[in-house]
Amino acid sequence: MLMQALFTRGGQPIPMRVDKFDYLFTENHTGDFVCNVISDDHAQHMLSTGNFAEYIPPTREELQEREQVRLKEKSNIQTNPKAKIKGK
Repeated sequence: MLMQALFTRGGQPIPMRVDKFDYLFTENHTGDFVCNVISDDHAQHMLSTGNFAEYIPPTREELQEREQVRLKEKSNIQTNPKAKIKGK
């Protein structure tokens, strides 16, 4: 089952160990962190944590919305370089 991590670690791959088996969630072409989980038991365990979900690729509309958000954030940083610095 193709699974998605519902959190990120600063753009870095996300390791997950289940029953002595290591999985590595890596960023795909749409920016989601996914991994093929070979065991149904492992997939169910990951689902039960609430931190992972079965991967459903984003629709074209969702990809366009993500791009608009990314461009807006990039524009805000360029016009206000201190915007990402807390307390300033």
